[in-house]
Amino acid sequence: MAAQTSARGHGSSRLILMRPADIAVLLGIGSAAWLFDLAIQSGGIGVAFSASLVVAAGALVVAGRPSNGWSRLLLAAASVMAPWVTLRASPWLQWPDLIVTIGLLSLGAVLASEGSPFSVSSALAREWIARLSSNMAHAAAFIAAPLSAAGARLTGDKRPVVKQIGRGLAIAIPVAGVIGFLLASADPVFASFFNLQIDPATIIEHVFWLFVGAWVMGGLLRTSLTAPTAAREGRHWRINPLEAIVVLVVVDAIFLAFGAAQLITTLGGGIEALHAANMTYADYARSGFFQLLAVAAITLPLLMVLTTLSGTRTGRVRFFFTVLVELAVVLTMAIVVVAHQRLSLYETAYGFTMLRLYSHIFAFWIAIVFALFAVITLRAEVDGRWFPGAAVVAGLALLFALNIVNPEALVVRFNASQSSASHLLDPDYLAGLSDDAVPDLFKALPRIDPRQQTELRQQLCQRQESQNGGWAGYNLAQQAAKQAHGVCS
Repeated sequence: MAAQTSARGHGSSRLILMRPADIAVLLGIGSAAWLFDLAIQSGGIGVAFSASLVVAAGALVVAGRPSNGWSRLLLAAASVMAPWVTLRASPWLQWPDLIVTIGLLSLGAVLASEGSPFSVSSALAREWIARLSSNMAHAAAFIAAPLSAAGARLTGDKRPVVKQIGRGLAIAIPVAGVIGFLLASADPVFASFFNLQIDPATIIEHVFWLFVGAWVMGGLLRTSLTAPTAAREGRHWRINPLEAIVVLVVVDAIFLAFGAAQLITTLGGGIEALHAANMTYADYARSGFFQLLAVAAITLPLLMVLTTLSGTRTGRVRFFFTVLVELAVVLTMAIVVVAHQRLSLYETAYGFTMLRLYSHIFAFWIAIVFALFAVITLRAEVDGRWFPGAAVVAGLALLFALNIVNPEALVVRFNASQSSASHLLDPDYLAGLSDDAVPDLFKALPRIDPRQQTELRQQLCQRQESQNGGWAGYNLAQQAAKQAHGVCS
């Protein structure tokens, strides 16, 4: 019979441990922790990091035994994302890949027994976070329980031989130490047998990272092996529909005023305002894109909160509320378009960078999210709990596409193509890109201005090769960069 223990979780539910840790759980924890320690010690992000994440996903499937199909799908997605950590070297990709993979593993563990990523409410999201946090807090005890039980069985009254061996070793070790010390003092060859290069700091570091890896893996596995009882309903916060409408009217009015400013400027007006700000029209057209994207990023959670808390479902109030929300969505998407156009003009003048490229991608993603939000607002009968999951899936799809196309290589190609016409190029910035860009940089050299070509080639050839820390830190992009450097010799 599977043992059942319980731990009081965060909030209002009790977590039921359906099965204690067994040999499969311990093997999964040990393997993931060992690979995690290797990854840290390698000094880079490479094979060991990817392997630790894939092993973690496998352990959650084999030892966690999820019964929910969504959980298995999320763990499979984590296994697909994990190798990109080794295939790419750009921090613009590696860190998002790591964060997303860990997030998929965590969500797969939470949904092991029930639930769907496309049926999420704010209360349910808080419950998931509370479950994960509670199980992480109990991870050490979860791992220690079977080890303690095994030790008790070995040292019980029925195992007197074990006790006798232990007492014998306790006597023999100090005696052997004294004798060995005397013999080593008398014979340097014998002493060399025991000349071990052991650094206490290194041992402590290994122990620390092994503990961190085991603790995280233990928390994930414990999460996958717990099932919450029905949670008590908490207090539902609400906002008066009229208050929500007032907020929307103010926001829409500001957006309409901004749209009027764009129209006036396009028709040749607003010159005095530009002169007062010491800006030309060209400067104006190329500025403010980050602020505009920030407005879009702020507006989305505001609209979500108002829609969730107002509770307007039917009647005239619902109609006015929907109109105002849809107007806010349309105006925000127009702001996103303006931001995209301004950023494009800026890039025409000054070239591409990773930040500017990612700003375009963010603008595209947030436009998709606003379109999805408009659907659930327009159709009152549609269950809006699928919206967060759909927004995340759109982001994951974009991240996966970025891994395939290699964004740093895109930046190199865009700048090289643009420089052939404008002769504007920033060799310092391009040479500072990661190993993902190096092969394309060498390929682009013949297409750029000869003076800039010489400067860029010199910087690339003087660039220090990345140290991958052995097989654990092996990275495919770093290997490709080393091969591209062969033209320098």
